[in-house]
Order: sequence, then C-alpha cells, then structure tokens
Amino acid sequence: MSKENFKNPKARYTGEELFKQDKELATVMNQNADRAYEELPKTHSLTMLGSYIDKMRDYVHYQKLNGHPYYTQGQLLQEALDQFFQNLGIDIPERPDHVKRSEKRRTGRRKKSTGSNKDFDDLGFNS
Repeated sequence: MSKENFKNPKARYTGEELFKQDKELATVMNQNADRAYEELPKTHSLTMLGSYIDKMRDYVHYQKLNGHPYYTQGQLLQEALDQFFQNLGIDIPERPDHVKRSEKRRTGRRKKSTGSNKDFDDLGFNS
C-alpha cells in the first residue's frame, strides 16, 4: 500500500465500491431512523389558559427543587389525567371511527389555516 493510500483508506476502493458502501450505509441509517421514529411517543399540541400553564411550570419547578431534576410538564399532565380518569370510576366508551375521521379532517384544516385554533379563539380566551 502506498503512503497516499495509507493516509486515505477510501483511496483503496474504486468509485463504484464507494458508491455501493455509501448506499448500504444510507439504507441502514434510514432503517434505524424509521425504527426510532416509530418508537417515539405520539404527541399532540394543546391550547390551555395561561394561568394553568404558569401553575404547571411552578409545580415542575417545585419538583425539580425537591429531588426530581428530570420532571416534565408532560409527566405532570399525564399523572393528572391518569388520576382524573381513575377517579371517574366509569368505563368511558371509545368514540366511533366516523367521529375520529371527522376530527382528523378538522384538525388538518385548522393546521392549514392562519389562526391557531378557531374554536378556542371564538370563545375569547386568546384575545
């Protein structure tokens, strides 16, 4: 092996071999990225009154000061909703598929519009 090839290990390969290796590497990276994306929890945005947001931030800050440095607003919301549904003491039936599809269509239209949440704005909370 020449001194030039020792400095640049890729110089040992032809252009076609490099292309094949790069293509294989890109395929593996894409597959790994797809798997990682599928494993991510699904998230949704939520519009809330500012006073609730401030109380949530205060509570999260309190938790961090008291030995829970990684406590998040998402955890707080999840715990609160879990407790709420547990305290209801009833089984809530799932919405029918046609209702879910209708909601999905409305959400898509809302994202495309210039306003953030028309129904919420109409109530006067964002003014």
